[in-house]
Amino acid sequence: MPGVMVVGSVNMDIVSRVEHFPARGETIAARDTVFILGGKGANQATAAVRCGAAVRMIGAVGDDVFGQALAASLHNDGIDISGLVVKQGVTSGCAIITVDELGQNSIVVSSGANGNLEESDLQAEYFTGFDVLLLQNEVPWSVTKRALQSAKDRGMTILYNPSPVIFVDSVRAILSQIDYLFVNEHEAASLSGCHVSSPQSAAQVATVLRKLGARAVVVTLGDQGAVLQTEHAQTYHVPAQCVNVVDTTAAGDTMIGAFVARHLAGHSMLDALVWASAAAALCVSRSGAQSSIPTFAQITTFLSQTSAPPVQLI
Repeated sequence: MPGVMVVGSVNMDIVSRVEHFPARGETIAARDTVFILGGKGANQATAAVRCGAAVRMIGAVGDDVFGQALAASLHNDGIDISGLVVKQGVTSGCAIITVDELGQNSIVVSSGANGNLEESDLQAEYFTGFDVLLLQNEVPWSVTKRALQSAKDRGMTILYNPSPVIFVDSVRAILSQIDYLFVNEHEAASLSGCHVSSPQSAAQVATVLRKLGARAVVVTLGDQGAVLQTEHAQTYHVPAQCVNVVDTTAAGDTMIGAFVARHLAGHSMLDALVWASAAAALCVSRSGAQSSIPTFAQITTFLSQTSAPPVQLI
């Protein structure tokens, strides 16, 4: 079974559904509010394990009820949480999410224990037996860099989702160490300095990001699908499957986790991205973060019952 080590955030998502996003100074009534397990690191770990990978989660939670629930959920999904540390006297990370009638979301993240993860929490033995390191930008930058270097020293493959893009120059400086770079249109624009609005412009930006050092690049474009540029400069557009969008929360994380699990299982990058696109389509057709992430069997059934849009060579 392929192994993925995730170093990243673990959050409790507090999700409110509204008719529209409030304007500045406006108070509106939510239709309902639910508490959902989330965090980019935990979401990606969950997607990977549900798609067949062996996953170890390295992160931090607080010594509160949220922390207990978060740890229990990851463990129940089959994720190794031996590297999930409890930070005393600190609250667990939270994401306050508002979802409108169109399924679009607005998110405010409070890092909590995620911001207290330390380099010393990355014990050497955690890296043993894993093939891929999966990183984001919701834990301290020093921890991300330390994890990257430790993984490189052991010959691991690096998949990096620089979200949110906070330190543009710092992110650019490590791109030469990245095997697979996953960015959405906003992250791609921040790193490249170029506007992204279509598969064609995404392809151009992917070229820029590869020239900055990334071996292969995927630019996700929401309902326009995703663009893959391989290490051999072949560029493909994978259109999104047509589904009824309920909630876009965790769609990008689902795509990343599904991609890495599928690719590690021996499938090509293009096949893995088509598979991951189907996983993301299922995700947005449901409500929630980790609760909306599909399983291997669900993705297989979905692909057998639907016709995937044709992949286009750009």
